[in-house]
Amino acid sequence: MNERIRESFRRNKAYYCLECGKCTSICPVSQNDISFSPRLVVKKALLGFEDDLLSDKYIWDCLTCNLCNDVCMSDVKLPEFIRTVREQGLAVDNRGTPSHCDMPHTISRLMASSNLNQNRLWWLEQDMKVHHDEGEYLLWTGCTPYFKTIFSDFDEATDVPKAAVRLLNFFGIEPVLLPNEKCCGHDMLWVGRNDVFENLREQNTASIEDAKAEKIITLCAEGYMTLKNDYDLDAEVMHVSQFLADKFENNNIEFKKRDWGKVTYHDPCRLGRFAGEYEAPRKVLEAIPGLELVEMERNRHRSPCCGVSAWMNCDDFSREMRLNKLTMAQDVDAGILATACPKCRIHLRCYTTNEHVQPQVRINVEDITVLAAQSLGLCENGRWEK
Repeated sequence: MNERIRESFRRNKAYYCLECGKCTSICPVSQNDISFSPRLVVKKALLGFEDDLLSDKYIWDCLTCNLCNDVCMSDVKLPEFIRTVREQGLAVDNRGTPSHCDMPHTISRLMASSNLNQNRLWWLEQDMKVHHDEGEYLLWTGCTPYFKTIFSDFDEATDVPKAAVRLLNFFGIEPVLLPNEKCCGHDMLWVGRNDVFENLREQNTASIEDAKAEKIITLCAEGYMTLKNDYDLDAEVMHVSQFLADKFENNNIEFKKRDWGKVTYHDPCRLGRFAGEYEAPRKVLEAIPGLELVEMERNRHRSPCCGVSAWMNCDDFSREMRLNKLTMAQDVDAGILATACPKCRIHLRCYTTNEHVQPQVRINVEDITVLAAQSLGLCENGRWEK
């Protein structure tokens, strides 16, 4: 067996797989594609069919959503094992099919260049109070400036960092925004491009240290997990929902009066099952007057993935997963499906704006950061208030 795969087997407890089938029964991919089974991926490696495994398309179908590990009695960490297999699969030219013509991955690879000077803060508005050198708080905007370009036909993308800056300013904070912040590397790490990830991590770490930030606020669930777990930083890393939950709970805030109706919340895999943060986003929503938070049938650690991971897997099966999620939100009569990850918003909005989508599943999908800003009257219908 390939030494990297053998080491991954030991580290991720794959040897302890009982073949009980619990992972397959709960896997969102298996529920839509009956030919896929998480345990069969492990079994192929155990039985020595390594060449077949490394060239198998199924190593790219896995969402690495961690639902399988949530029910595994042996604590087999299949997502981390899949990550190693993908790294080795690249060596035999098994690259899967990236979504959106490989544009998101290409942008990440381009950002890994140390000679690249970006214009990534073009979205800042004149009256926004920020720093570009040093400060206590650093706002990690992620790849949202580039998402605006790719997905402009159905997702504004930059409204999330705009909302975050307005919220921080509202609470008297002038955050540092790095003019040459790079992609955190999450997607490169999870598609096996460790070389690109290491390059991005090295450059970002140096920029963060130069900023002398004590707290880093991320807007993306994936950025939060990556900076917190895969970087070695002295600064405290927090998701924006954690920051807002604390501020909403411990300040006497005057909210803008509005009848929000019923709102339900989608738990991003990286913020929920991987990072264990389920309550902060709910605390933010529960603090907003006129908003009734309702839970979908499957929520928190059993919440299904949005259907796409690391800009892979975008096919008929992933679209069926998104339909299932949107239908679950509709079943509780929610007018808004909120999430705490801009990428989840993009994936779910992509389905609702598809011309072939069933009219009965049209629902407003919104980021919790934007909802929080709207609740304070900082933005409305795309207009940002001073």
